[in-house]
Amino acid sequence: MTHHIGVTFVEDLPASPFEELITSLRFDGLDIVQEARPMHGPSMAMEWLLPTAAFVYLAKPYFESFLKEAGKDHYTLLKAGLTRLGSRLLDKKTPQVTMFHSDGKAKPSQEFSLTYSVLAELEGGVSAKLLIKTESSAEILEQATKAFLDFVRSYHNGVIDLSSVEAFESPEPVGRILLFALNEETGKLKVVDPIPMHVRKKQEKF
Repeated sequence: MTHHIGVTFVEDLPASPFEELITSLRFDGLDIVQEARPMHGPSMAMEWLLPTAAFVYLAKPYFESFLKEAGKDHYTLLKAGLTRLGSRLLDKKTPQVTMFHSDGKAKPSQEFSLTYSVLAELEGGVSAKLLIKTESSAEILEQATKAFLDFVRSYHNGVIDLSSVEAFESPEPVGRILLFALNEETGKLKVVDPIPMHVRKKQEKF
């Protein structure tokens, strides 16, 4: 059977929010895979490209075949379910993942959450990843989730309006991942460069 949605989370997190999401999304013909995994150890990869402690993966068949049968009713359930899950996981009562420097000291600030994200399959092995700001309100979470899902849905329908995403003229995936986040001022998605600006400037010199 074709998998449509994958729900993955580390074993340290409570399972109830994920079970609630899966229950809310149940629908005839929908195949959801759930996976609990150990927390990954130290890594030298760029932090925004690392798997978050919990993420939901939306496969191409969800958009290309399942939604054509289920229609917008399930699409509405998905938006609501992902928003609710994000609110639960970013709540201060839920343990959050923290980035540490090589000297063992915690990074003073994290723009995007390392606890929760949403990924969607595009083409050619490339995935889109929605980064969520660590201090996102429920309203911002809902807005970001809607913008991201609408983008991916239109992408698979072949009717995407490139002007709906800032700086999307020539995005280059890093590690086969395109990073997106919500620009709260415009309400649009923006492309996020995982490579720090000072590193980019050094690269441009060579």
